[in-house]
Amino acid sequence: DLIAENPNISPELLSILAKDEKSSVRYSVAGNQKTLPEVLKVLAKDENSSVRYSVAGNEKTLPETLAILAKDEDDFARYSVAQHPNTSPEVLSILAKDKDDVVRIKIAENKNTLPETLAILATDENSSVRDTVAQNPNTSPEVLKVLAKDESSYVRYSVAGNEKTLPETLAILATDEDEYVRNAAIENLKKRNLAETIYNKVRSEEHTSELQSRFGISY
Repeated sequence: DLIAENPNISPELLSILAKDEKSSVRYSVAGNQKTLPEVLKVLAKDENSSVRYSVAGNEKTLPETLAILAKDEDDFARYSVAQHPNTSPEVLSILAKDKDDVVRIKIAENKNTLPETLAILATDENSSVRDTVAQNPNTSPEVLKVLAKDESSYVRYSVAGNEKTLPETLAILATDEDEYVRNAAIENLKKRNLAETIYNKVRSEEHTSELQSRFGISY
């Protein structure tokens, strides 16, 4: 096992060890960065789920091999595929419909996930999935606008902190019932030097003092 884990081992020796009868050795080969892509593809079909999981976590694993592992029955293998930087947008789109909540959360987190896939995940029944969508920089302003009305304050808070959230959406969140959401929205506006502009749009006579304080504005 230790030999297969050695970062200085040759790819040729790893190819031999990939056929070892001990699954622990094959697991180490599957996780070694020196293992050839074609060997990893073979190990992606290994009878042992831990070996397949190790392949899914290897940075050298190619998109086509990850596509195979995306259909794996092992949840942990699919977790790794969902968060892998080499997983194609097309495969991520398929995994967005996975039955496992953690897989969908990882898809919502992946920077390769397309806006249209994130739009689907924005309607997920699991609030943690929607919260992660609200944090993803690839999520469209239109989807963020919808999530700004989410029943979960955690989701709204994430929308309030997203750099892609439009000023008009932040204006709505600046008057949210949740204090943390309001503050996050106002801080986002301040970063863009828009706090005073939005303040003038949302102020009302009975709340003027409170709004001035929150927006850091004085007249």
